[in-house]
Amino acid sequence: MSINIPNNHKKLPEELLTEKEIIRIIQHCKTIRDKALISTLAESGCRVSEIGTMKIKHISFEEYGARLVVNGKTGMRKILVINSAPYLQEWINQHPFNEDSEAFLWCGQNTKTISYARIMSILKTASKRAEIKKRIYLHLLRHSRATLLANKMSDSALKHYLGWTQSSKMAGIYIHMSGKETDETILEMNGIRVEKEKKEPLMKPKKCLKCKTTNEATNRFCKICGFPLDKKESEMLIENDLKRSQADEIMNKLLKDKEILNLIKKKIS
Repeated sequence: MSINIPNNHKKLPEELLTEKEIIRIIQHCKTIRDKALISTLAESGCRVSEIGTMKIKHISFEEYGARLVVNGKTGMRKILVINSAPYLQEWINQHPFNEDSEAFLWCGQNTKTISYARIMSILKTASKRAEIKKRIYLHLLRHSRATLLANKMSDSALKHYLGWTQSSKMAGIYIHMSGKETDETILEMNGIRVEKEKKEPLMKPKKCLKCKTTNEATNRFCKICGFPLDKKESEMLIENDLKRSQADEIMNKLLKDKEILNLIKKKIS
């Protein structure tokens, strides 16, 4: 039995966008709207038509992220996005019509939603600035996400998340291309058990250690208090602040000692 994969879905791993490349593209978007748009397309794996027609009322924020309501080929469905939530929150705060729940989510200074061609231009321009050498087109974001999710989701869950009917063969195509579980099965059959390496998602939002604000993954400093978001750097600063505070406390105690004060005066005079 063979699986016939349509030519337009035959993507080699090196043709897909990696997480690092997607982050670089987002970093090179000029506006928060564009960052939110590209991040949402990349994380949700939605069709451009599904994301592009969203209105403000189609997004709500929860404890762990943002819930999107999109309308696709299988009708309305809800999708949870985590990494894109800070970008979306920031964009809605700046949205020119954010008090109107019926306003299109991805608009400019007028109420119209931006066109497919404009979204394509945003992606290509940011990719060029980020020096991505791969062939860039909007559906590549969906291809890349579908291939990643095929390694982690069941066939049924993948179909629901990406808006395919349960009779669709698309999930099977991506699972086939990803080689899901085949390597693990072969290794286990031969008595080899490989421990899975736990990798922290590169696009995971960063929480400020100082003010606890959730920041976009591409931010280097907290958008509220300006504190460094790199864990090692922020921990070093906190440690230095603590040492300075302790040193100041010791100095204050010393300066309250009359004998110490007299010694200092003698040294100065």
